Amino acid sequence: MPHLRRISVENYRAFERGLDLDLRPLTLIYGKNNAGKSSVVRLAGILHDSVKEGSKSPFELGGAAGGNAFFVDVLNARARDEGKSFLELTLGWDDNVEATWRIGHHESGGVNWVRVEQLLVKSGGALAHYAEPTVLEATPPEGATHIPALSFGGLVPLEGPALPTAVSDLRARLLELRGHVQYLSAVRAPSPKTVETRGVQPDLSANGSEAQEILLYDRAAQTEVEEWLRAEVDRDLRRERTGDNSWRWLLPPRAAPTLSIPFASTGEGMTQVLPILVALAQRRSEARPDGTRMFALEEPTTHLHDDLQIRLARHFATIAMAAEPPVILLETHARPLLLGVQRAILKEGLDPARVILYWVDQDETGVSRAEPVEFDTNGLPTSSTLRSAFTDERRLLQELSRAHLRGPVYEAPKEEPPTR
Repeated sequence: MPHLRRISVENYRAFERGLDLDLRPLTLIYGKNNAGKSSVVRLAGILHDSVKEGSKSPFELGGAAGGNAFFVDVLNARARDEGKSFLELTLGWDDNVEATWRIGHHESGGVNWVRVEQLLVKSGGALAHYAEPTVLEATPPEGATHIPALSFGGLVPLEGPALPTAVSDLRARLLELRGHVQYLSAVRAPSPKTVETRGVQPDLSANGSEAQEILLYDRAAQTEVEEWLRAEVDRDLRRERTGDNSWRWLLPPRAAPTLSIPFASTGEGMTQVLPILVALAQRRSEARPDGTRMFALEEPTTHLHDDLQIRLARHFATIAMAAEPPVILLETHARPLLLGVQRAILKEGLDPARVILYWVDQDETGVSRAEPVEFDTNGLPTSSTLRSAFTDERRLLQELSRAHLRGPVYEAPKEEPPTR
């Protein structure tokens, strides 16, 4: 099955000029606060919710990624004020198949509805076009096959007797995404003191609360997480039975493996990073062909020391170097993580073509943009966009350097009067 390689959206939040994402194995989202970074990463989670079985909306905002927002609230404010109560979503695959949905907001019978107004599918040289009959301004592109009627389950076209081949193929591609996109929010759930098994491996929710239970069922994931913690944190992850159906995870030092140190007592950094490690361990691979294809991760380095952020970056890079890597789309402020990725390009053989960074910024009028930044084989950015990205850090370092060079001002000790 071809791989999803592009997500583009128009009239979305503060991205007045549109948002176009080239999905690489390692896609980094950086930027300042309130610029729209989280909105970028959450698109992947919204996409997953929109293709789920039983989804009621083509742009499903009822899940964790959508935050239960109203559709009108995710529309660009200026576009909305101009009467544009729709957004356009485009998905592109690596075999040049592309689909664009126009998703609009309508009132009918005093009730607001969100529905697909138009769908255009490009597959090779073929075009297929559908327009909701009530959208009077819709005109099919020249040469497009007109689809007179089409129903949707969320974003997915439903099967019908006269479904064009291009649309049938699109449906198969969207169904392939079901269950294969993992979104994790910025704040993960606290570590439980004990874990009870329920007889079936759970899915990992956006707050990662099921991470420890998943490790009880998924031995391959357990092994990978154990090895990473042993190598990078110098700790041994092991489980201990606390009841007929309950366990607790321990994380003692490797030098003292018999100590009963509960995982829940090892600090917030471990609590925050464990769901990241568990999610990544369920990725698609040769041994796990039905694994996760895309990860959308907010703040994966929360509460981690700089050194461990660099080690986590190396883990991301190792995954990105695999023969059939997933897409890791992550949002962060972490400078050490970026340095770790750059070092992986320079020293560890990470192909820079597998990495892209988007610097998300917002101007004084509230318009956000995501500027793509590529890297060369030395791990250096090929454009000047990042030169202004970390100016505060450089300014502080310069101030400290000047202060250190000046050194402390010497004052001679005052002479005390002689005592009698």
